[in-house]
Amino acid sequence: MKSLFLTLFIVILSMIGQSCNNHSPNTAQSNISKDTLDIMVKQNKFKPCEKIYLYDSKTVDTIMEGYHISYVSRDNDSIVISSIANENKIDTSYYACRDIILTIKHEHDSSHVIITRSMFAPFIPEEELDKYYINKFNIESVGNTGVTFYSNVCIPETDLCYFFQILISSKGNVQITDITPEEDEL
Repeated sequence: MKSLFLTLFIVILSMIGQSCNNHSPNTAQSNISKDTLDIMVKQNKFKPCEKIYLYDSKTVDTIMEGYHISYVSRDNDSIVISSIANENKIDTSYYACRDIILTIKHEHDSSHVIITRSMFAPFIPEEELDKYYINKFNIESVGNTGVTFYSNVCIPETDLCYFFQILISSKGNVQITDITPEEDEL
């Protein structure tokens, strides 16, 4: 009798697992909060057995020309939903969105800035912003006015991107410049 229950239990578990394994094996469950996930399920934005594509975290800690620059990219509680129509069906993928947590120290000044996708709202149409995530973020140069970073904000798995220079002073002032080439420049 015990072996029958054990066998039945294993069969049920394998069926449940199979229903959630319709996606690529190179995906991982996100560390999104349970409350956020519950809201998304109620709004039909996310099915509980869907996978969320995560991005590698990047940590940089360096000293350049008297500036101590430290930042980390990390996934946040936002998700970018990408849908592609394929032969009478729609494939939907879920991608973790990320923030950049940044600290700059220079002489006696210190600043702490969090770069989020919403900071690019003046450059990306409002109805499109939720489709984009911070893809790249790198130190470009250091000068008297602060540290300049290069960043691009993209729709996942596409070449649809905006390119930016971000100047951050040691006092925490942030200046974002859109350097996306015009289509005729490409």
